[in-house]
Amino acid sequence: MKHSSKVFALLALPACHLREIGAFVPCKPAALVKINPDVSSLLSPPSFWVANRQTRIRAKEEVSSEEVIDVDVEDEEEEGDVEDDTVHYVVDEVDDEEEELTHADITKRTASSIEEQEVKVLESRMSSLTKEEVAVSAKTPKGIWDPSNTIIVQGNSLRTWSYTSPLVQRVEVSMRTEGRPMDANVELWQGPDNTPVKMRVYVENGSIRPFNCVIETPGSPNTLAIRNVGQIEFPLTASVAANSISPDYAYELSHGPSGMIIQGGALKTYPFESAVDSVHVVLKTDGRPLNARIELLQGPNNNKQVCEVYTEDGIERPFYISIDTPGSGNVVRIVNTAPVEFPLTAWIEAKDIDENKSPTVAVLGGDTAW
Repeated sequence: MKHSSKVFALLALPACHLREIGAFVPCKPAALVKINPDVSSLLSPPSFWVANRQTRIRAKEEVSSEEVIDVDVEDEEEEGDVEDDTVHYVVDEVDDEEEELTHADITKRTASSIEEQEVKVLESRMSSLTKEEVAVSAKTPKGIWDPSNTIIVQGNSLRTWSYTSPLVQRVEVSMRTEGRPMDANVELWQGPDNTPVKMRVYVENGSIRPFNCVIETPGSPNTLAIRNVGQIEFPLTASVAANSISPDYAYELSHGPSGMIIQGGALKTYPFESAVDSVHVVLKTDGRPLNARIELLQGPNNNKQVCEVYTEDGIERPFYISIDTPGSGNVVRIVNTAPVEFPLTAWIEAKDIDENKSPTVAVLGGDTAW
């Protein structure tokens, strides 16, 4: 009876469980007629088998409609970490690929949008900086000897600068050479056969003593002409700038108490110390024509610079000139070349003074450049 009860108990177990104990039964009995109470524990299926059986059935039902990508069951008891067995399912591989592509596209679009925003910010900053530079450059005028403002006038050649706007009230004329003599004619044309201002300029050394003057240009149009009457071996560099100088120099100087009347045919001399580097001169009349000659002497009858000037109206077109006076023994002489009926008023003062020069230091020679 004991053997038969064991056989019935084995037949009651499923095939998968019988394979674990080394037995095989081809069919499952529908029911058991007699069961020994002693072997009831053998007939009841283990609890862990029932749980695994239910889990596998559920997994098969879910996997029948979806594709299993990853099933990861790890037993971490050997490593010392006791954790529950987990089953990870990644459903629908195709949908995941679409999600990955979508994420990549979103990442690219986000990166491109960020780059576009950075580029826009940089462009706005560059435009603001450019506007600031333009504003600063507009407020800060260029120097008279800036390469963009200068023109080389060869010997026996003519250059003209025309201004059609009535806003141009005065022009600053500057000329220099590379150390050679300078001989030029400067004229202001206003209309046909009308020359309200004429000058003849001679400088012994155009590099040490460049020529600089201001010509008033009321009304319009105006054309300034510079003709180099020297030889072809003696070119000069000319610069003409409109409204580049404030009239404060001429206005303050001409309204000062130091004016001196020079009658027609008379002359006046003004000696300066060696500490004076430059002087400025203003000539005016009471509305009559102005004819004068301004000379810079260094030694007896040694002309370093000569300017003969004519203006048709000495009150509407006063003449302003700045003269460099390097070295010692400099004397400015002003001659009124007009008749006695046409006096003029002259103002002359030191412009730049070198305060570091000591009056006790000897000056060797009359010209520091040689």
